Amino acid sequence: SIDVIKGTAPAKYGGRISSVVDMKMNEGNMKEFEGIAGIGLIFSRLTLQGPFVKDKASYLVSARRTYWDGFTIFTPASSAKFYLYDLNAKINYKIDDDDRVYISGYFGRDGFGYDNDVDVNWGNTTATLRWNHLFSNKLFLNSSFIYSNFSYKTNVNDDDDRFEYLSKVNNITVKEDFDYFLDANNTLNFGAQYMHHSFLPAQMSLQGKTNYRFTIGKRYANEIDAYISHEYKWNDKLKFEYGLRGWMFSVEGDKDFYNLADIEELNVEFHNAEDKTYLNVEPRFSATYMLDESSSFKLGLSRAYQNLHQVGNSISGTPLDVWQPSSSIIKPQRADQISIGYFKNFDKNDLEFSAEAYYKDLRNQIDAKDGADFILKNFFDSELVFGKGWAYGLEFFLRKKSGDLTGWISYSLSRSERQFNEIDYGRSFPAPNDKTHEINIVMQYQASPKWVLSANWVFSSGFPTTIPYGRYYIDGKKYLAYSDRNSYRLPPYHRLDIGVSYLNDVGGTWNFSLYNAYNRQNLYSIIYTDNSGKLEAKKLSLFTIIPSISYTLRF
Repeated sequence: SIDVIKGTAPAKYGGRISSVVDMKMNEGNMKEFEGIAGIGLIFSRLTLQGPFVKDKASYLVSARRTYWDGFTIFTPASSAKFYLYDLNAKINYKIDDDDRVYISGYFGRDGFGYDNDVDVNWGNTTATLRWNHLFSNKLFLNSSFIYSNFSYKTNVNDDDDRFEYLSKVNNITVKEDFDYFLDANNTLNFGAQYMHHSFLPAQMSLQGKTNYRFTIGKRYANEIDAYISHEYKWNDKLKFEYGLRGWMFSVEGDKDFYNLADIEELNVEFHNAEDKTYLNVEPRFSATYMLDESSSFKLGLSRAYQNLHQVGNSISGTPLDVWQPSSSIIKPQRADQISIGYFKNFDKNDLEFSAEAYYKDLRNQIDAKDGADFILKNFFDSELVFGKGWAYGLEFFLRKKSGDLTGWISYSLSRSERQFNEIDYGRSFPAPNDKTHEINIVMQYQASPKWVLSANWVFSSGFPTTIPYGRYYIDGKKYLAYSDRNSYRLPPYHRLDIGVSYLNDVGGTWNFSLYNAYNRQNLYSIIYTDNSGKLEAKKLSLFTIIPSISYTLRF
């Protein structure tokens, strides 16, 4: 199951200033063995689950793999390769009526390549041990031990140079979450967690006309969080949830070390061992008022902080990012948000409608200085600038839940902007993730007990981007001149996917589909290369029209 919290999140969620995506894995069938197997032109998948000991212990294993890296997808402007694979596994053991133990793991990796110029891959490995204990019919505890590892690798070939880059983040988490049901109108949630973070921000090498290799020193951080929240039902119409989350974040690190003997000059300020501690609290409040049996009004107010920062350069032309912790220079990002929503069900709850508005004030935002060398300087604190931002918008959602025709339509109108005194003379500019318009239409029609037709159409405004428009020379060295930050936009993105499914007599399902049915050449990125002294822009489009046939069998 997946639960998305876009507005005010309960106090038990922290560490990020964006929305919450809470995913829970199935526990495995304790009664009997069952499985799902699917094979197709694009990817295959397999899920197996069943009991080790009936009504006592169960397992679940699920895996999938695409084949896109086995062939090149051509468009008029580019050729690209892409792949992904992942594996999920879970063991569920019932000790007694009050205790259960869960062991779960995830391993996944995505890869992307463009001709022989760019090769990027990234992925996560996680493992979780969770103990679930019921003290009474009112008090419930989840104890968790979690390990996670994220790594990001990039290889870029540009004429005579080869650039290699590696970044890693490791986390170890121990947390205790309590749920206490006082009575029918009062519920308390409280808990605490300890997290140990280990960062390898960047390990880089360049071979070719210029040769160097260096590593930005590892940093370590310890984080302690505690929270409490109270859900109170005032009466049949009004419900409140309010809470407080407090945290301490302490970072320390090694001295940066490097080998730059072949570089004539490097105007970078290196920072030595890091030692900094932050303390903060995050208040949360939300209220729900039932206007009648089918409609409600919701209000949310929240403050959130983030101590893990994804630092990149929107003008680099490559997907090169690095994760850095808060430090003596990089302060925790902060977001204050207010959201207001109206929710209504129609036609005996078959139709579901919502309209929400939000405004988010952002502080301690991070970007690279104008003119920063994205390969070298972008990874050092001295080359970062700090400012503020804001995001606001309206979101509409309409869903039909039953009948032969089901599906939903969503539309969002939003803006996300940033402002730094050191960039564009202090003028605000669109954030890299700014999309003014976004539309999603998903429809499914049950034509008969055996035939199902489906379609979805997506549209979004193009992302903002910064482009080079010329060159200049200083002391005989060549530099690119760029437009104002994010002053251009990529073309809008849109595509249509259609599918037909047929259920045969043995429980198998044939699916025939067209991805990007009208063959839209959506622009993914622009890569700028130097071709014999001439600057060239290569348009990168990932996927054209892709037909697919797959067969899924449940057993």
